[in-house]
Amino acid sequence: MKQYCLAHLIHNIQGHAEQPNISLEDTQRSGALYDTLQELFKDKHRLEKGQISQSTWLQYGYLNWRYIQEELQELQCWSSTKKLQNFCHKLLKQVKHFHAYLKDPAFSMTNNAAEESLRNLVIVRKLCLGSQSIYGKRWREVLHSCIKAFYRQGESILYFLADAIHSAATKQPIPSDI
Repeated sequence: MKQYCLAHLIHNIQGHAEQPNISLEDTQRSGALYDTLQELFKDKHRLEKGQISQSTWLQYGYLNWRYIQEELQELQCWSSTKKLQNFCHKLLKQVKHFHAYLKDPAFSMTNNAAEESLRNLVIVRKLCLGSQSIYGKRWREVLHSCIKAFYRQGESILYFLADAIHSAATKQPIPSDI
């Protein structure tokens, strides 16, 4: 079964709403879509905590998706920008893939755990404007992989880094503790 990530959808809607040439009405409609998708996440958490039943979850979910589809159709037809119209058109063609998690509560509303574990690193990279050299990009990849590996093992990376720096300075083989 094909499934799309709702976290990415929320991010994309927010990006379109923040475009400089978008009308106030389109921004408000995008904001309403954003809020509705946030409600889906809240309801999923309520289901997982046992605060609402499976049937209530499905009822809320399908009602929210019906509203989302109606708003997307309106934006597709009447949006002030062609870019937003095209975005809505693509979503409407694939909307059934976004609510795959409604059919089976075991489905996550976001991508797999591997992508979630990298999300903070990607945000930091974007905030710091990344690295401009191939060496810098490679260094960042290796360092972040090491950090995540040690974190999963419940160990501190400081000792490994100290050993690696000492080994490099004394021209000895770098430890392979990961």
